Amino acid sequence: MTPAVAALKHAAPGVRAQAVGVIGWLQDETSLPALQEAAHDTDVNVRRTALAAMGFSQSEAAQSALIAALTDPEWIVREAAAETLAKSGGPSCIPALRGALADDYWQVRLKAVRSLGKLGATEAAMEIAPMMDLPVPNLRKECAAVLGELAVPATASYLKKYADDNDPDVRKNVRWALERMAA
Repeated sequence: MTPAVAALKHAAPGVRAQAVGVIGWLQDETSLPALQEAAHDTDVNVRRTALAAMGFSQSEAAQSALIAALTDPEWIVREAAAETLAKSGGPSCIPALRGALADDYWQVRLKAVRSLGKLGATEAAMEIAPMMDLPVPNLRKECAAVLGELAVPATASYLKKYADDNDPDVRKNVRWALERMAA
């Protein structure tokens, strides 16, 4: 592990990103401080990779770093944090993910929706449902799938509005979600 941690100080961002990848692959909790430090690297790819690498850890320190990264200036870093919280996070992460539903970038919103679904955050269903009105088919498709997973009956009216969506994947997920709620 020591060579990988030492490589985090290398001048080249590519080397630092590769070192973070190695540390994440090894999944050693003792490396978590190094990953937390890398989450503040000047290079966006090093930060993004560090956050993804934290997915192995269920520790409060990893969750805190991931939640903090939801406010990173770069959307791809916020996206990685939102996605990784589904692996590393627990109920304490749900409020931060709910906040990410308002991100300016649909990609971050999509990962926040997906993570909320994986965490079983039924309390977020009424915030996810209006996102079905957004113009991005991938986001509507994910919202429909997560609403089906959460199966909160109050969201059925939002889903029914999109039963005839232009996108076939959205229609398929809406049908599945409504069938799951009816079951």
